[in-house]
Amino acid sequence: MHKKINICYPFEGNNMGGSKISFIQFLDKLNKKKFNPIIILFQKGIFYEYLKEKKINFFYLNIPIKRSNIFILILRSLLLIKLIRKHKIDIIHSNDNLMHIIWAIPAKLSGAIFIKHFRNTDRSKIMTLFEIFTDKIIAISNYNFELVPSFFKNKTIKIYNPIKLLKLKKKKPL
Repeated sequence: MHKKINICYPFEGNNMGGSKISFIQFLDKLNKKKFNPIIILFQKGIFYEYLKEKKINFFYLNIPIKRSNIFILILRSLLLIKLIRKHKIDIIHSNDNLMHIIWAIPAKLSGAIFIKHFRNTDRSKIMTLFEIFTDKIIAISNYNFELVPSFFKNKTIKIYNPIKLLKLKKKKPL
């Protein structure tokens, strides 16, 4: 039997939006015989509570993730590299801008594959800079794909987000 692939999914944890909803739908369909999902949250909040309520395993890291001085940035990167190595994480799959920035360099320095799931329209210089450390970019639409700079197109693929359609019961007339 082959070794399971450890995939880390880091999130802030304090909010619940489209990236978290599509991730939960994706997680439900993930082949658990082949992949071992490792979910990491940095803040307590609605997504943290949701995962606890649904009994979905995750790690909570109580370390600063917002703007900080160079000492905190280096310390945080070293802690993440240690975590990546300790849990033998093969792939880091990031879903939002803050996680792209926080995880890109530690992933590269630890030898893990870094996947950026590009869901918004942020084309700031800082986001473009961190794409240098990205192994693969997933664009969620043709529009997002067109926003990726031409020199990163070769490592960009389009994968549309899964959407779970709800069947609504017809109301009986009064």
